[in-house]
Amino acid sequence: MRGRSEADALPLEAPLDLLDPSFVCDPYTIYRRLRTHDPVHRSRNGGWILTRHRDIVSALGDPSLGNAPSRYSVVAPRNRGRYVCANVAQNILPFLDKPEHVRPRRILSRVLSTHMKDNPLDIAQIARQLLDPQLARRQMDAIADFGTPLSAEVMCRMLGIPAPDRDRMLEYSHYFFFLFAPIPSDQIRQKADEALTAFRGYFADLVQERRRKPQADLISLLLSAEDEGERLSDCQLVDNCMLLFSDGVENVDAGIANILLALGRHPAEMKRLRDAPELIANAVAEGLRYDSPAQLIARVARDDVEIGGQTIKRDSTVFLALGSANRDPAVFADPDRFNISRNTSPLLSFGKGGHSCIGASLVRSQSVEAVRSLLQTTTVVEVDQDGLEWLPRVGHRWLKTLPIRLFPS
Repeated sequence: MRGRSEADALPLEAPLDLLDPSFVCDPYTIYRRLRTHDPVHRSRNGGWILTRHRDIVSALGDPSLGNAPSRYSVVAPRNRGRYVCANVAQNILPFLDKPEHVRPRRILSRVLSTHMKDNPLDIAQIARQLLDPQLARRQMDAIADFGTPLSAEVMCRMLGIPAPDRDRMLEYSHYFFFLFAPIPSDQIRQKADEALTAFRGYFADLVQERRRKPQADLISLLLSAEDEGERLSDCQLVDNCMLLFSDGVENVDAGIANILLALGRHPAEMKRLRDAPELIANAVAEGLRYDSPAQLIARVARDDVEIGGQTIKRDSTVFLALGSANRDPAVFADPDRFNISRNTSPLLSFGKGGHSCIGASLVRSQSVEAVRSLLQTTTVVEVDQDGLEWLPRVGHRWLKTLPIRLFPS
């Protein structure tokens, strides 16, 4: 039997299936082999996967690779009148290209930044309040008991969503992310459409309420925000509020879990962090590099394009493996080592350029306060690393659960 290092040096024997259980469990071994032998790889479903940092950075700025869904996709523009999910996709930032993308992004980015500056949330206090009952129990699920309620509470407060409605919003947002990967069945598509219809209806009602009675929340600011004299339409406002809530919860709680798992698997780095808490922000960035919750983002070739010696035909899907770029040894020395003092500035977990994540600073601040609160209120945090399961979702690296034992200080 070949050893791990020898096996990693070999090319893949067959095209990659993005939902293969071995890949879902450990994508990084596959990424290493692809970067070495087949950095522009034709996957089993026909899409191309880029795994080298330099190719992905180039692709992120390449106008020949668009964000609008492939015409073969369920959420393609041709289906906007048939499926709610396709209709939503036409209004939200991740699927818009220039010039349609420019104004909504400027408005949303500006309003989000202004709101965070003028109405700062005490995220540390929210985190501590969530931890108190878990400390008494001396155990918790880092996702269900901590990461999800933390990020959901932050987004509810920012968007002005009443606390009793939080669980309903979380249920809707679960289906929102099916927009970003091949929808596995018509049954799932129908469930997604039902959830998105209810999601839309909720925010449409909230928008009308804020129009009558503005408050100090994002929706009220978005209603009055304009760019060169133009405002978001109600459809744009509603659908991008769905995006803000969903992205502000699902990837944040997954990111917190991935960071805590990395610290749990590297006790020496956990000790370093306890001894030098000034490294928390850098440790969070390293955790997001080491095991990014956003693994793949899709682009579509507008015309035939050549990348890495491969000709990619028009309308082909191109997956940019951000998780692989973050482990590329051409950019990061000893990339498979978790090192909390590493310079992480080239990391691509939030993308790069015109379509980079507009909420990146909010993700970082929540993750920093989550880790800081745990370190301040415990003497030991033990992560249960046995039997971990990852959700089989194309493009995302999300744990189902992460049990943790807590030893209060």
